[in-house]
Amino acid sequence: MFDTGSTSFMLICTMLVLLMTPGVAFFYGGLARRKNVVNTMFMSMAIIGVVGVLWIIAGWSFAYGGDGSNPFFGGFDQLGCASVVQDMLVEAQVVPEDAVYPAIIDVVFQAAFAMITCAIIWGAVAGRMKFGAMIAFVCIWVLVIYCPLAHMVWGGDGSFIGDQIGALAFAGGDVGHISWFGWFGFNGGSEFAADGIAALAILNTVVASGAALLSWMVVEKIAVGKPTLVGAVTGLVAGLVVITPAAGFVEPWAAIVMGFIVSPICYFAMSVLKNKIGYDDALDAFGCHAVGGMVGGVLTGIFCVPELSWTDFGGLIYTGDPTLLGAQCLGILVTIAFVGVGSLVIGLIVKVCFKGSLRVSKEQEAAGMDISEHSESAYPAFNGLD
Repeated sequence: MFDTGSTSFMLICTMLVLLMTPGVAFFYGGLARRKNVVNTMFMSMAIIGVVGVLWIIAGWSFAYGGDGSNPFFGGFDQLGCASVVQDMLVEAQVVPEDAVYPAIIDVVFQAAFAMITCAIIWGAVAGRMKFGAMIAFVCIWVLVIYCPLAHMVWGGDGSFIGDQIGALAFAGGDVGHISWFGWFGFNGGSEFAADGIAALAILNTVVASGAALLSWMVVEKIAVGKPTLVGAVTGLVAGLVVITPAAGFVEPWAAIVMGFIVSPICYFAMSVLKNKIGYDDALDAFGCHAVGGMVGGVLTGIFCVPELSWTDFGGLIYTGDPTLLGAQCLGILVTIAFVGVGSLVIGLIVKVCFKGSLRVSKEQEAAGMDISEHSESAYPAFNGLD
């Protein structure tokens, strides 16, 4: 018989993670200019449909199918989730010895992870990219990039990053990262059981995000003379991001340290690095999520409690052994190379399909994405400035 407590816990966590995608729609919508609010929110909501359907058709199979022999890819045996119902019926009769909840929950739990990861991407190109081009990009990206990467990190024995390299990612970091309350399902649910580790992950999520919020306020006070609400919220998100790969591996004091460390680094990426390099990141998705995730991955190699590690190696400060830290850094580099090159190729393919341009015209951008892409307005009665 399944553990009803863990089953209920996983169902609740799954629903919380599913709320993250509409949550990021409202978050990004609040950051967008008035003329782009509909487009910004619509893209996040559309991803629920796109990824939800593709996950059943092929995503689950590509990420978690197969027999584990391929370190980079799941398989084709679960296309259409064809055996899910039959497996559920069999499980109801003979519960696997190591199972605490029905495996079918994993299908929707991991679908929610894929949805929020794709939704976060939109923050980098909000108010810039053609709606149809973004949909096309996500359709390819989730199957060609996200699913193989999820398998490489969380595919179990034989997986390239998680097993062969030995990099730890409790609830993401390498794979993906926004709503705040939903993050407790994101991190807590990644223990896959209602136990002390899940509680630790939730506690660390609280204290890391709080520390990062305070840290961002201090940085803004020093840099510009006063803290801002948008800045504090950004710090909060950076804290959620940095603790994600380490949530179930570190002590609460270390989570606080990680929160204090991440905000200055993300602030530097957004306010200095972006201007120097000249990359276009509309809502600072890269500066917050990518940079924060990399910081979290590295710090996991420093602060991981050895007894909580999924591998034979613990954090540098406990063991003096840099093996885990090296594995974390290598895992990050592999992820950057795979995602960077793969996303560039997908972008070029989609660009060709959309008449040589992923971006709307200057006239459309000036008029606003709401009107040019959807013929809608979020605030039709408002005549003030954008």
